[in-house]
Amino acid sequence: MSTGVENLDRSIDKASAWLADMPTVQVQTQTRGAVPEGAVYHAVHRVRSLLRTAPEPVLFARVKLIMRADPAVRRPAIAQANVDLNGRVIHVQAAGETMRAAVAHACDRLRIRLERAARNWEAVRGGRPVAESGEWRHQSLPTPRSPLPGRLGDEQLQRG
Repeated sequence: MSTGVENLDRSIDKASAWLADMPTVQVQTQTRGAVPEGAVYHAVHRVRSLLRTAPEPVLFARVKLIMRADPAVRRPAIAQANVDLNGRVIHVQAAGETMRAAVAHACDRLRIRLERAARNWEAVRGGRPVAESGEWRHQSLPTPRSPLPGRLGDEQLQRG
């Protein structure tokens, strides 16, 4: 009989093996201004951990950290992330009083966008159009039209 600890160990081992099989995404970084030390590592780590849950292959990822020098700006730290999700570009940006806050807000937005990308939009929107009378969508095929009632054919035209 197995104990709960053994089951937990097995599930941790399975999760570790699954994460080890995931390819590590190379994240490009750009900084502008006086970005604090460690902020780049923190941002890349957070973005990379989110990209492991991506529903499709990640072709490109970039993190840009900007610290404005103007003391009058209320939120001088800006964090941006651009992700190419198998041809679908996802862009998020957030500002904060500190770089850590800006990165946290940007990662929250990126998580939401990745969740949206993972949804089965065809099921959400109702699937393919169905051929019901009175139903029309942009994807629908044109319905065959019956001739208008009371209209004369060419052979019945009479000129006076």
